Amino acid sequence: MVTRNPHKEQDYLDYQCQRPSSFPISRSNIPPTTVPAATVTSPTPSQSTSPPLTTTSTTTTSTQSAAFGPSPAPRDNCPSVNGTNYTPLDASGNSMSVKINPVGPTKVQSFVRICNRNYPGGGYGNPDTLDIMKLYLPTLEACIDACATYNVVFQANRPQRPGGADDVSDQGLCRSVAIVKSDGEYCYLKNATGKDNTFRNPERYSVGILLI
Repeated sequence: MVTRNPHKEQDYLDYQCQRPSSFPISRSNIPPTTVPAATVTSPTPSQSTSPPLTTTSTTTTSTQSAAFGPSPAPRDNCPSVNGTNYTPLDASGNSMSVKINPVGPTKVQSFVRICNRNYPGGGYGNPDTLDIMKLYLPTLEACIDACATYNVVFQANRPQRPGGADDVSDQGLCRSVAIVKSDGEYCYLKNATGKDNTFRNPERYSVGILLI
């Protein structure tokens, strides 16, 4: 008959509890765990963290003149300026001097303003009168300024032209101007004057004539 020692049994049990388990652990031995799905809720307008998208309309005001419209008619302050002289100035406030030809004296350019007159170029009794150029300028005085400025530049370029500085017959200076006082019309720089022809509408025209 074998007698059991209770103290040794207890020691054996305690030892077994302290030993590492030799039972293999694998993923299949772990019972599945069910994780409840997260519930996604859309924020209400009061819970929204960002402001709602808004569209702003910007209106740009253009300072450009109305498209496809004629330019306003040039002005001349007639009849109060009729027969009066006008001396154009450069950007520095100085009068503009030219020589009529290389052997002539240098003179300050001055113009007489005449209302209700026109010297049409290219015919109309003025075969030698040519329009050097036409410009849109708002007043008769601005037209005269352009004529005087042209003469200064023309004189500076004279030595480069055929005949050079010795060509005393050169008639390329601007000697008169005319404005046509109608919408969309121009200032005309001319190389001469000639016969007056206002085409029976004298109120539409004014001229400036170089006095030197």
